[in-house]
Amino acid sequence: MNSKPVKIIFYIISGFFIYMVSVLAFIAPDHNVPLAGKIAIMAMFSVPALIALCLGFLAERNGRKLYETGIVLLSSAAFAAFLVLSIISMWASPDFKNQLAKTKIDIVAFFSDYATGFGFMAALALTGLLFLRLGSKTQKTKLVPQT
Repeated sequence: MNSKPVKIIFYIISGFFIYMVSVLAFIAPDHNVPLAGKIAIMAMFSVPALIALCLGFLAERNGRKLYETGIVLLSSAAFAAFLVLSIISMWASPDFKNQLAKTKIDIVAFFSDYATGFGFMAALALTGLLFLRLGSKTQKTKLVPQT
């Protein structure tokens, strides 16, 4: 049985949960969701991400784990950035603002912790780039015959 498709499926699942943690980082801690609650929610979504990532590692034991983790982190950060850009574009629309005004939930205030959200996404992207770089260096050194 070919284990690459199984590994890729687990990496996609892991990336989805990492993306969810990125989005949850934008939740503003206030009287409805305290800071401890925000951290607990983010931690709960991190557990399945780590489990799926480890299952992806186990699916093919001789893979480049650091490099592949970098790909998962960087793609999750890129997808989260695309989602945030899409939401910002929608909020700029007067029609969308009118529809939000009709609802009783202030969704804009709920997701207003921009410093933590963008900081988390930047940290995720930088960690992904670092892992990609380190993973490609270790692969190159393994391919070079030692003299």
